[in-house]
Amino acid sequence: MRTPPPEVIARWPRPNYEDPETVGPELTMVGAVFLAAAAVSVALRVWTRLRVTKWFGWDDALVCLGLIFSIGVNVVFNLGVSQYKWARHIWDIPPMNTQAPMKLSFALKLLFLLASSSIHLSLLAFYYRLFGKHLFTRLRYLLHATVLALLSMTIIFFFLFIFQCHPISAYWTFAPASCLDEEAIVSVYGIVKTLFDFLITSLPIPVILRLEMPPWRRYAVALLLGLGYLVTIAGIVRTYYTWQALHTPDYDLSWYQGISVIASAVENDLAIITACVPTIRPLVRKALHPLLSSLSPREHMKSSAEAVFLEGPIRASERMAPRRGSLPDEDGDAAV
Repeated sequence: MRTPPPEVIARWPRPNYEDPETVGPELTMVGAVFLAAAAVSVALRVWTRLRVTKWFGWDDALVCLGLIFSIGVNVVFNLGVSQYKWARHIWDIPPMNTQAPMKLSFALKLLFLLASSSIHLSLLAFYYRLFGKHLFTRLRYLLHATVLALLSMTIIFFFLFIFQCHPISAYWTFAPASCLDEEAIVSVYGIVKTLFDFLITSLPIPVILRLEMPPWRRYAVALLLGLGYLVTIAGIVRTYYTWQALHTPDYDLSWYQGISVIASAVENDLAIITACVPTIRPLVRKALHPLLSSLSPREHMKSSAEAVFLEGPIRASERMAPRRGSLPDEDGDAAV
């Protein structure tokens, strides 16, 4: 934690403890909306797996685990706002014992790391499942390497976050201790995490674009899987506000920390939503089938969006057997 020097404190405005400027309620509402959307997405995914496709896999278990950790991030943030005045200017925070908020900060980093890594692993497990035995050799090696790199990164930063100070309790007690540079650790992790967001989203898209499909269908599937780029954008925003929190010249950490934390929560919730969208397609197909089956075959497939939802992201070409370069559909149908 950065401790402001006396000359910086002397330049702070007069404290306002009664009616301070704060973005806490607004950020809490944003976090609640995205968390609710993520929870609904996971619920639809689990319902689809258990009641429609009748198959619950590692990718589903990992995204559920990611949601649990993401709930933890939101709970910690809400505690920080309600009890320890996060998301208001540091000069408007009444003097208080700093151990409790520092413990929250300590837990927050671990929860965010575990949430994001669980979601990443869920996506990679989904790719293994989607391509199955038709997984191309180059993509298989890339997936293996990405899983290994992700696990290594998670383990390294997990121990860095825990053992940042020796003894560990020195992180929140400020007792004399040997501590690593928190700014460097958090900044490097934020950048590496965003790079993983981009890499994992990009892995299957070149393969999809080379499949034997009508062009519009290839682009529709690539767009569906490319929703993960929204998470990369959110990661860039989170990295910016984290950098602001760590380098603001007036040491207004509490203000920027609130924005950085909710950006982190939204990033994970958005990752959960985009990871669940392709998997609930069988549920949407089942729900739309009575309506679409009443149309003529030509009208039935007139809309490209309808075709994607009806037949799946990587669908059968008129239900023919798989050809060279084709893949199995995610719920078991032959697909191109």
